[in-house]
Amino acid sequence: MLACTLHHRSVHDGRLVITGEAPHLTFTDAEGRPYGTLDADPAPNLMAEARSALRNLGFSAAQASAAVDRARAHVGTHASLEELLRAALRVCHAPGAS
Repeated sequence: MLACTLHHRSVHDGRLVITGEAPHLTFTDAEGRPYGTLDADPAPNLMAEARSALRNLGFSAAQASAAVDRARAHVGTHASLEELLRAALRVCHAPGAS
């Protein structure tokens, strides 16, 4: 199975659990929930802080919002602000770039 760097690290960090045999693999988080699902309360303050940080780096509101939403699905619901920002920056283009 091929995984991107972020998901590979998630497996080793215990945030992503892969069970089963191909092609019937199951992906869950450390608590046993389907991987990538968000908690009922997806830490709105943390997400707002991440969006604000990206805006302060010169990204548009739309870019910041999209990047944080995409990153959230990769790092899970218990990620730190640093983890969320690093993942969001991986999916962003340079400010002003098309």
